[in-house]
Amino acid sequence: MQLNIPPVIENIEEIKAIYDAEEKVGQQLENEIRDRDLDTCIRTSTEYGIARREKILKIQPQNTDSLEDRKFRVLTKWYDDCPYTNQDLINRLDNLLGNGNYTLVILPETMELKCLVELTRKQMYNDFEQLLEEIVPLNMTIDIGLRYNQHDTLHGFTHDYLQTYTNEQVKNTVLKGE
Repeated sequence: MQLNIPPVIENIEEIKAIYDAEEKVGQQLENEIRDRDLDTCIRTSTEYGIARREKILKIQPQNTDSLEDRKFRVLTKWYDDCPYTNQDLINRLDNLLGNGNYTLVILPETMELKCLVELTRKQMYNDFEQLLEEIVPLNMTIDIGLRYNQHDTLHGFTHDYLQTYTNEQVKNTVLKGE
């Protein structure tokens, strides 16, 4: 916020001090307005906005959680409504992970749900797993996996063996043992 001092009084020390004080208060006000505007959407929320939603949902954040982890956990609970349908599950996955960032296969004849997700943080994976545990019927088995190979998966392969693949292949393909 930039206040314009009229040229007639710009050299008066008391007036300059008043304008400087008003400038600081005005800047704080603009920052608060911007932050509250960001807090209207969960994905853009500030620390304050997420803390308010966590309080509403009775979510206790962990000390090690990043703001992104907390936003993801709030998103998993915020739009919770029954009954749970296939379309509701797909909508939730689209909202949480983004369209195309997961693969979902439901096999009604064997009562199985298989889902491969693109998550980069272990805490997000745990929250996602808990979400599916809550909304998928108890008579269905759930098989959740990461869409990309992780370090734990690649740990069993030698460097020479992995050298035969491109980075893209190492990341995206199912690798077989030597």
